[in-house]
Amino acid sequence: MPVIRYDYDQVFDSPWGWFRGHNSEDGPTPWGDVQNARERAPGILEVETPGHGGLVMSEARWKSLPEEVREKFLNRGFAEEDCEMPVALALLGLATPVELEWAYRVTHQYPRYQAAQARVGDRYYDAGLHLVNR
Repeated sequence: MPVIRYDYDQVFDSPWGWFRGHNSEDGPTPWGDVQNARERAPGILEVETPGHGGLVMSEARWKSLPEEVREKFLNRGFAEEDCEMPVALALLGLATPVELEWAYRVTHQYPRYQAAQARVGDRYYDAGLHLVNR
C-alpha cells in the first residue's frame, strides 16, 4: 500500500468520516493536532502530531482488539506509538517484523500489557522471529 500523507485539513475532508468522531481536549487526538497521517489498513490511521503520535482506530477496529487489552490502553480508539501501537498492530495481524519484535518486548517488559502477551507471543513464534532474534 503506498504511503499517502495528509495534512490536518485533508484528514477531516477525507473519506475517513469515522475519524471526525475522535476528539479530545488536546485536539483530534490525545497527543494534539494531526500533522501527518497515513492509512495503515481500512479503519486504521497512523498519525503524527508535534509531540507524539500513534494509531487512530475506527470503532470496528477498536472492538476487534481483545477487551482485556483494550481496557489497558490509555485512550479509547487510540494506540500511542511507543507501547500500544505495536501491540495493537500485532494483535490485528498488521505488524511488520520490527513492530512484532517490539510488541513482544513490550508485553514482556510492562505489566500493563501482559494481557496481550500470549497472543503476541503466538504471532512472534509463528513468524519465526524467535529463531532470528536470539
